[in-house]
Amino acid sequence: MNKKSTGGMWLPTESEHQINYLELLAAFFALRCFHSSLSGKHLKIMIDNTSAVFQINNMGTCHSEECNSFVVHIWEFCISHNIPWLTAAHIPGSSNVIADGESRHFHSQDTEWMLNSELLTGALRTFNFQPETDLFASRLNKQLPVFCSFRADPEASFINAFTISWANKKLYCFPPFSCILQVLQKIIQDQTTCVVVVPDWPTQAWYPLLTSLRILPPVKLYPSKNLLRLPATPETVHPLHKNISLLIYLLSSNNLQD
Repeated sequence: MNKKSTGGMWLPTESEHQINYLELLAAFFALRCFHSSLSGKHLKIMIDNTSAVFQINNMGTCHSEECNSFVVHIWEFCISHNIPWLTAAHIPGSSNVIADGESRHFHSQDTEWMLNSELLTGALRTFNFQPETDLFASRLNKQLPVFCSFRADPEASFINAFTISWANKKLYCFPPFSCILQVLQKIIQDQTTCVVVVPDWPTQAWYPLLTSLRILPPVKLYPSKNLLRLPATPETVHPLHKNISLLIYLLSSNNLQD
């Protein structure tokens, strides 16, 4: 059996909804993540919320207009993606180990930080460059409508940036710091142009290669509470906000110095 998983945090605006609606939304996100492998199949969803189970199986509810409308949306999605039938079944919370594990062990502070969008917009204006795809993002911290996520995401156009071609694309990426060298090598390999956000760490082994690819001088962003943000918890301040400086580079393999 091919096992795949996904998970994530709610946006503050989503968290305001009642729990039954959120259970339906979670089910819908799962459908969006994995629908490509479900065409022509009878799909069974296990949910630990009895109201959500009832509403899906009955194709609606008279108790909540919000939930009723969303259930209709779920069924319309199934029809439009050739999923002929959908069944929901109740699973006790004590048995819902995998899903609960995803929700309880999601480390947002490690994965969901995003650059202040206004600062990014200013840098792009300086470079006179508008990227089309965000290579390292999720539905929460995406900077562009088209983005690539690390794992299944209900809104992602691609999964795993290193498995797709970057050629002939205008790209933006704020990669995990451990992947910076791999990003630079991918830019060279696929002969592309990319806006890359990196920490200002000139002693790193990847730094000479970084500077050899630059088209213009970088935009430097100094330590600030507003430099990075968590969309799920906007009031959270990055633990390194007093020390971390970032550089925004416009890079191209065409500028590689021999």
